Amino acid sequence: MLVTRLLRIERAGGWYHLTTRGNERRPIYRDARDCRHFCELLAELVPRFHLRLHCFVGLGKSDQQRVRAGVSPAPESARVGERIAAL
Repeated sequence: MLVTRLLRIERAGGWYHLTTRGNERRPIYRDARDCRHFCELLAELVPRFHLRLHCFVGLGKSDQQRVRAGVSPAPESARVGERIAAL
């Protein structure tokens, strides 16, 4: 029996808890420079997609973000988690 995950509901002003994990529990970043680069990209993503980043925790092998979509987000702000995962 094939079970698919439920469709993620995304709405304006919605709160999202996002996680990023390394494959096979390996570190996400190669080094400190790589981590800084991710943070720089994340900083660009927030205003570009009308998000509010309330919390970011970098744990080496996983990251967690708490973001809120804009009150009236532009269409491109949909799929918040996928945008951050693509960094």
